[in-house]
Amino acid sequence: MTREAGRGVALGALVALGVALFAAWVLRHLSYPLLWNDEAETAMYGERILDFGYPKVHDGPRWVYELQAPLHVGVKERFDAYIGSTWGQYYVGALGALAARRVDDPYEKTWRLRAPFALAGLAGVLALGALGASLFPERRRRALFALAFLLLAPLSTVLVLHLREMRHYPVVVLLVACILWTYVRSYALGGPRRRDPARGGALACALLAGLMALLSQVFTLPYAALGATLGLDQLGLFLRARGERRAALRRLARGLLPLALSVLLIAPALVFFETFRVAGELARRVRPFHGSFGPAEHLALLLRYLATQELLVPALVARVAALAAARSARDAPPDPGLAARRRVASLLWLLVAVYVGLCALTPFSYERYVVVLSPLLVVAFLLDAATAIELAARRAAPGRRRAVAAAGIAAAAALVLALVPARLPALEGRWRELTVPYRGPVDFVVEAVRARYARPETLVIATNYEPSALAYYLGSRVTLGFACAKQEELAIQPDVIVPRPWRRCRRALDLLAQQAPYETQRLPVANARYNNIPQLTPNPFVPELHRFETPLPAHASDALVLLHRRAESAAR
Repeated sequence: MTREAGRGVALGALVALGVALFAAWVLRHLSYPLLWNDEAETAMYGERILDFGYPKVHDGPRWVYELQAPLHVGVKERFDAYIGSTWGQYYVGALGALAARRVDDPYEKTWRLRAPFALAGLAGVLALGALGASLFPERRRRALFALAFLLLAPLSTVLVLHLREMRHYPVVVLLVACILWTYVRSYALGGPRRRDPARGGALACALLAGLMALLSQVFTLPYAALGATLGLDQLGLFLRARGERRAALRRLARGLLPLALSVLLIAPALVFFETFRVAGELARRVRPFHGSFGPAEHLALLLRYLATQELLVPALVARVAALAAARSARDAPPDPGLAARRRVASLLWLLVAVYVGLCALTPFSYERYVVVLSPLLVVAFLLDAATAIELAARRAAPGRRRAVAAAGIAAAAALVLALVPARLPALEGRWRELTVPYRGPVDFVVEAVRARYARPETLVIATNYEPSALAYYLGSRVTLGFACAKQEELAIQPDVIVPRPWRRCRRALDLLAQQAPYETQRLPVANARYNNIPQLTPNPFVPELHRFETPLPAHASDALVLLHRRAESAAR
C-alpha cells in the first residue's frame, strides 16, 4: 500500500469513527426520560393511526387534543380528525407505536417510539455533511470536510437534543437534506447528466416535487422557506443569465416547475386541513398573550439562538472572507469545483435568511422551528472557509501557499474555539445525561401509579399538563389536560389528580380535589413544568429550559404531589 493510499484509509477510518461517536452522542439513553407533552401527542396519534388509519381525536370517552384552542378550531367534525397540524409526523410515529406495542416496560416503549425519528434526523444531518463533502473532487479533501463537519455538528447541543425527539424536527432535517441534494445535483449545478436528459429532468422534477409535498405534510414552515428560496434562486439565475432570453426563460420554467407541481400536490391538503383558517384562529388567540411582541422581537430571539448555540457568527465571518477573496480573484481562471462550492454556499445562506425571516412572522420563535438550520450553517461555514483559504493561497507566492493555507485554517479554527467556553455548560450537561439518565415528573408519576394500581387502565386521571403521556403509558382515561377543551369533564370525579404548576385548569383541579376525600403522595421529584424540553435559549414563551439532571425538590412544597381518591369514597 502506498503512503497516499494509507492516508486515505486512515482518513476513512476517522470518518467512520466520527460517525459512530456522533451517533452515540445522540442515541445514548434514548429511552430517557419518558415522553414530554408534544412527543406524547405524537405517540397517541400514532396509536390512533394504528387503530383507525388517521389521527382521530376521540376513542369513546378518551380523547387526544393538545391544541390551545376550542375543539371546533382543530377538529374536522365530519371525520373527528385532528387538523391542528399536518399528519406526517404522526404516520412516522405510528412506526414506533407499532413496535412499542410488543413490549410493556415504559422505557423500552420510549426507545422504540423515538428510534425512527432519531435515526431519520441522524441520516439527515449526515446527508447534509455528505452534500458539502461531495463538492470537493479529491477524496482527501472530501474526507477532511467530513471530519470537520463531524467535529462541529455535535457542538450544537440544541441540535443533538432535538434529534432525540419524537416530533417533526428530525424528520424535517432528513427531508430538507433530501430536497437540497436533489436540487443541487439536478438544478443548481447544471442538471442531470444522462443519455436521455429529458427523462432525467422529468425524474428529478417529480422527485423534487414529491419531496417538497412530503415536507409540507410534516411541517409547513420549512416547506414555505424552501419553496421561496428555490424560487428566488431560479429567478436570480434568470436575471443574471446572458445570451438568448428565450433559453433563459425555458430554464426558469424548468426550475420553477417542481415548485408549482408541489403546490398542486398539497392543494387538497390545504383545503382538508383548513390551513389558513386554523392558522388565523391560532394567531388571533395567541396575540393577546404576546402583547407588543412582534416580528422584530421574534427575529431578535431567533438571531440570539443562532449566535449563541449555533455557528452563525463564525459562518458570517467566513462568508465575508469568502466574498472578499472572490472579489479579489475575479480575474483568475475559472474553476468549476470552486464555483460549485460558492454556488451551494450562496444557496444555503439564502435559505437561512428566508427561513429566519419567515419564522419571525409566526406567533412563536422556538428553537425547534429553526433547528434544521444548525447543520446548514456548519456546511456553509466550512464551504466559505475553504473558499477563502483556497483563493488566498492561490494569490500567494508559490513558496508561501502552504503557510497561507495553514494560517487560514488556524483562523477558522480560532473562530470556532472562541465559542467553546460558552458551549461548555451544555456539553457538560449532555455528558451528564450520557452517564446518569435524566428522569422527569412523568417518569415518577408513571412509576408510582403502576406500583399502586394493578390495572391503571381502569383509572380516571385528571391533570393540567402532559395528559397524553399519562394516557399512553398508563392506558388511563385522562381528563381536562392543558387544552381544557371539555368543561363537562368537571363533572367526572377522578381516581387520581396530578396537579402541575401551570395556571391553566389548575383551579379546576383544586375544585375536584375538594369534592371527594383524597390521600396525598409526595414524589421525590420537583414539580417541573415539563417532563423535559429541548429548548436551551431563554425565551419568554418557554418558562423553563432543558434540564440535564433529574430535578429534585429543594423543599417539600416543591415536590410533585399525587392525590389518590380514597377507596371508600370511590366505592360510593
